[in-house]
Amino acid sequence: AGFDFNFFASPANVPAFAVLGQQGSGVGPTAIAFDARGRLFAATGAGRILILIDTDDDGRADLVKTFATGIPLPLGLAFRANGDLFVSSNIAVGAGRILRLRDTNGDDVADEQTVILHNLPSNGDHQTNKIRFGPDGLLYIGQGSATDNGTPSQGRPAEGPLNGAILRVDVDNPQV
Repeated sequence: AGFDFNFFASPANVPAFAVLGQQGSGVGPTAIAFDARGRLFAATGAGRILILIDTDDDGRADLVKTFATGIPLPLGLAFRANGDLFVSSNIAVGAGRILRLRDTNGDDVADEQTVILHNLPSNGDHQTNKIRFGPDGLLYIGQGSATDNGTPSQGRPAEGPLNGAILRVDVDNPQV
């Protein structure tokens, strides 16, 4: 026996997931998280946060809303208990950031985008990655290493003290 699956979201029903440009430069999903209402939020390589909703309970997203745009390389999504959405974002060959997105008026569009943490070491081979809130209420961050094997590529940074680590931060008083 095996298992059965279906496509909840694919380029067929979510055009924002289509691969564009150079081979391998996909804009498809890079991170997902469910909000308290059970709606699936998906980040894309093109810097969008989408809300994917199955309105007719057929197991496929049939309503796509754009929650936020212009977020460089979002690789992690996590909801806080109060409904705030946190995003790990990476500026190309630059700093990693943690952002807080808020929908203040309930229209399913982020009205506030606040940088909670900036200058995480994401200018090497790996980035500021997945994030999750722990049982202690702190945000845990998977911070990528600067190298693949400890030796930096030419022109790339060496490992630093925050690379290849799990960081944690109080998002109300952000200091790693």
